[in-house]
Amino acid sequence: MVNVGQLLETRYRRPNPLQNPAQAKLLDRAQAAIDACLTRPAQRVSITTNPSNFRIAVLAERLTMISVCNQQVPFLALCPSEANFPDKIDPRKELTFSFSAHVFTGREYEVMDKALPLLEERLGDTMCLFELGDEKLSWDKGMEPADEFYYRTFYHPIVLEEMARMDLPQGSLVVDPGCGTGNLLWEIGRRFPHLKRLGSDLIELAAVQAQILNPGVPIYVTDAQELSYVELGTVSLFICCGLINKSVVTKAEAKNILHQIIVRSQNYGLLAVTGKSPPHFKRDEMIELGFWPLLVTKWDRGGFIPFGVYLIPRKIDHGGGRFQIVPVFNELKEESE
Repeated sequence: MVNVGQLLETRYRRPNPLQNPAQAKLLDRAQAAIDACLTRPAQRVSITTNPSNFRIAVLAERLTMISVCNQQVPFLALCPSEANFPDKIDPRKELTFSFSAHVFTGREYEVMDKALPLLEERLGDTMCLFELGDEKLSWDKGMEPADEFYYRTFYHPIVLEEMARMDLPQGSLVVDPGCGTGNLLWEIGRRFPHLKRLGSDLIELAAVQAQILNPGVPIYVTDAQELSYVELGTVSLFICCGLINKSVVTKAEAKNILHQIIVRSQNYGLLAVTGKSPPHFKRDEMIELGFWPLLVTKWDRGGFIPFGVYLIPRKIDHGGGRFQIVPVFNELKEESE
């Protein structure tokens, strides 16, 4: 059994939700909903949907939760740990998924829909049940207009919401190394005028459009694997919105981009990662690469979304005239225990 009250952690040193009476009451209701859901026998469920709507995340490493987005009736369930799902499914075809689960009732779902954002720090990596294959985005033409619209209306608001929680101080530098036509940079400037912005894109036409949309913001035409326009150790927040994902770059290219990010970030800088296709790296892999996960999954619009926020903890050692990155993960572990 999971105790919701004991799961809470707060990213960006925000107040603990239990200190807010309304939020504490909501979490008590979520605990009751989980207990009631698990008390009922598991039932056989059959859902026909696009595989991209079907998402799985594990709460507190114990409760496997299934969400299905874009349904007439919202769906959220607790799944037995022994349930198995295929990991390579064509996302272009609707499929019927059949499985046993403890399904939340309508009223219980309403409670969980409000409570899960308070528990996001304890959600594991989002599991997406489809495989995109080896085809990558064509850098000759960039993102399709339909995809640009989808990012503006779905992912950008989530990024902006998370940035509001970060509460970055005056003059902090935010860099979007795959800014496309600059819509997200423009939205950041409108919402957070106290922040400095930089952007780049490999496609010259996109970079020109981004510059027109963001006058006064330096926009460069360059590969995200080459961020020499950014000074070492200066960035408060890097945003990779659809950049280091499986349909965009190879895993080796994603690693190169992350290396560029880590050496140009401030000590304890932040990296936000999301996108339409699954990210290349899961939580444990990001730790190995030098990024400390504050968040790997968000709950938004009735479903789990791969959305990572990573702290870049490092010490800068200029000894011997060399710039060296020294992770300090052990210190973080001691603080969290």
